[in-house]
Amino acid sequence: MEILFGTTNSAKQETMRRRLDGMGLEILSLRDFASVPEVQEAGRDPLQNARTKAWTYWRFYHRPVFSCDTGLWIRELPEHLQPGVQVRRRDGHRMEDAEMTAYYAGLAEQYGRLTAQYQNAICLILDEKHCYEEMSQDLSGDPFWITDRPHPKTVEGYPLDRISLVIPSGEYYYESDSQEEDHLRAGFRRFFRQRLPDWEREHQ
Repeated sequence: MEILFGTTNSAKQETMRRRLDGMGLEILSLRDFASVPEVQEAGRDPLQNARTKAWTYWRFYHRPVFSCDTGLWIRELPEHLQPGVQVRRRDGHRMEDAEMTAYYAGLAEQYGRLTAQYQNAICLILDEKHCYEEMSQDLSGDPFWITDRPHPKTVEGYPLDRISLVIPSGEYYYESDSQEEDHLRAGFRRFFRQRLPDWEREHQ
């Protein structure tokens, strides 16, 4: 079954392909299409943004689609500095990977080591009558620390991984054997496994 992942981020597409490997899904991305509609992400939480993106893409392409969105909350920061759903934006500017790493590392230098957590949401639209949403701990990451000293390794599309430390070991994410990805893989596989069988039977 072909399904469109509403993202232009090739690293996120590849991550999702690994998470859903073996489930009979061919994960396409917006990069596979010549025209891409513009989406205004004005939601107050990740689920609102995921829903807006998924419906926009479904109405444009008329094919099964899912969109994800992520918010970031940092315990030590005052309210006006909380990234929330604007993880890549500051003062109206969309940060590129290097800018983003530098910005959050700068906050860690100013406020000390930061305790952060992502909150993930997904909206899956198979047709007009089949829309499924979720924002839960199963789909979200564990708390982690943000440091002011970036790791030398970089992965395009994941700029904060360079300054992420695993709690409680204090190891860089890149050097840890953390089981967080296994947790996220299980959560996303469970979400799709619960939603797809009935729809697939109806469309055989």
